[in-house]
Amino acid sequence: MDANYGKHSVKKCEDGQKKIFALKIVRRPAARHHFGSARKAEYMSFRNEVDIWKTLDHPNVVRLYEVIDDESINKMYLVMEYLSGGTIEYADAEGHPLLDMKTTKRYFKELMSALAYLHNLGIIHRDIKPENLLLSGEGHIKICDFGSAQASSISVRRTMGSPAFFAPELFLDGSNGYETQWEAEDQLTGAVDVWAAGITLYLFVYGHTPFEGLSMAELQRQVLNNYLTFPWEVDPMCQSIILECLQKSKADRIEAYDVLECDWFQMKDESEVENCIANPYVDWLYGLLRAPLKVLESIWAITKWVFFGTTDDDLV
Repeated sequence: MDANYGKHSVKKCEDGQKKIFALKIVRRPAARHHFGSARKAEYMSFRNEVDIWKTLDHPNVVRLYEVIDDESINKMYLVMEYLSGGTIEYADAEGHPLLDMKTTKRYFKELMSALAYLHNLGIIHRDIKPENLLLSGEGHIKICDFGSAQASSISVRRTMGSPAFFAPELFLDGSNGYETQWEAEDQLTGAVDVWAAGITLYLFVYGHTPFEGLSMAELQRQVLNNYLTFPWEVDPMCQSIILECLQKSKADRIEAYDVLECDWFQMKDESEVENCIANPYVDWLYGLLRAPLKVLESIWAITKWVFFGTTDDDLV
C-alpha cells in the first residue's frame, strides 16, 4: 500500500512481529563520481536528510528507525514510523477553511513544540508547510521530510523549500533587483521555520496563504513590502501569534520556544468556543438567560432602599 510522506511515496509494510512501518525507497547512484550535478545534489540532499533525521526523537517528529543501503540494486530504504492519519485537510475545493480553532491551536502547538526541539539542537528544517505535517492515528501532527534541513552553524547560498512559505531573508539574493530595507545574510536561523509556521497557521485559519503571486518576482514583492492583513476577525491571541511569526525582520520575529509561552496556549479552559468568531445567537441566548437575574437584582436594590434606606454603595 502506498502513502504520501511529504513529497515522497512510501510503502506500508510489517515485520515478523506484525509491527507496521513505512518504507521509503530512494534510488541510489552506484558511484558518486559518475553522476551529474543534479543527481549529486539529489543524493547529497537525501544523505543529509538521513544523517539528521536518524538522530531525532520527539513525539511530533516522524521516527526514522533504520537505513538499508543496497548497492547491488542501487537503492536505499528508509524504515520509518507509520502514520495512518495522512496529511492535514485544512481547506475545501473552494478554499474555505475546514479546521476549527481548537484543532488549529492543538496542531500549531505541536508544530512549535517540534520546532523548539529542532532549533535547540541547532537544526533548521527549511521546508515547513502542511504537506510536511503528517497525522498519527490519534490525530497528532508529526514533522516529516528533512531533505532541506541543515545545521544552523552552516552557511548556505542555495535557497531550498517552498516559495509560498519563504521568509523575507530567503528572497534576498539580489537576483530580482528589488531594493528593500532588509539585508541578505548567508547564515540562516530558525527564524525561517517560524515564518513558515506562521504562514501555515494563517493557512489553517483562513484557507489560503497571506502572500500570493503568479510569479516568483510578484511573490517576493508581496513578502518584502506588503502589510499582513486578516480577511476576518478570529481569536485575537491567534492573530497576535501570526503577527509575531510574520515579522519582516528576523531579529523581530518570535522564537519557537517563546511561542509556546504565549497566552493562547496557557488558557486552562480547553472547552473554549470552537471557532472564536462572535456568534449572535449565542449572545442572544446569553442575554435571554441573563434578563431574569437583572430583574431580581433591581427588585432587591429597591427593597433595601425602601426598608433599610441603604444601597450597595453604602455597604462598601
